[in-house]
Amino acid sequence: MRTELALKHSENRMKELGWKSVEMNLRHVRLLPSSKTTFAIGSDMWILMEEQDLRNASGTYQFPASPIRIESANGVFDVLDNKVHEQEHEHSGKMEITNKVNRLLYVMFLQITPKRKCSDGKKK
Repeated sequence: MRTELALKHSENRMKELGWKSVEMNLRHVRLLPSSKTTFAIGSDMWILMEEQDLRNASGTYQFPASPIRIESANGVFDVLDNKVHEQEHEHSGKMEITNKVNRLLYVMFLQITPKRKCSDGKKK
């Protein structure tokens, strides 16, 4: 998902979820060759953005586009799995990322965290 689309999508989702104030961070995750990485992201929302190491020498994307698999409570993102009919870009809860190739990859997420109020009524 391109940055502009991720930001627009996040605005719409924040309204749907009733989040009035949020913090946004870019998470640039390094995936070791043929590895599996798990994140406990709780109620935060992580939106998958462009995979960073999937460009060829001319700077264009190679297809099939992504040798990664992401699984969470929201669903699965794996464009190489014919059994996955809808690719999920939005993830929360426990998220597991699998690098399906024997080379280093990077993947970027937009992390959205709702700001919570402290016991004194101020936003955290």
